[in-house]
Amino acid sequence: IGIQVSLVAPVLILNENKISTIDEGFFVNLQNLVKLELNKNEIKSLPMNMGLACKMMKSLSLNNNKLTRLPNFVAIFLPSLEVL
Repeated sequence: IGIQVSLVAPVLILNENKISTIDEGFFVNLQNLVKLELNKNEIKSLPMNMGLACKMMKSLSLNNNKLTRLPNFVAIFLPSLEVL
């Protein structure tokens, strides 16, 4: 996703959008994000700054993507995460 998003609502659902990459700048204005759904895309990796920008996130759904493993920062920088 090569766009910048400014979000006040705490939920962002981007399922089934053929997303393959997420740019570093995507999460910059998403500090209030609580739930992110990226199911059924083609994501291979997550940007490092996701963990730094989205500290309020409680639910991250990445089903049916091309991720082979989760980066270490998910556990370290997403302390509020309850659902993965």
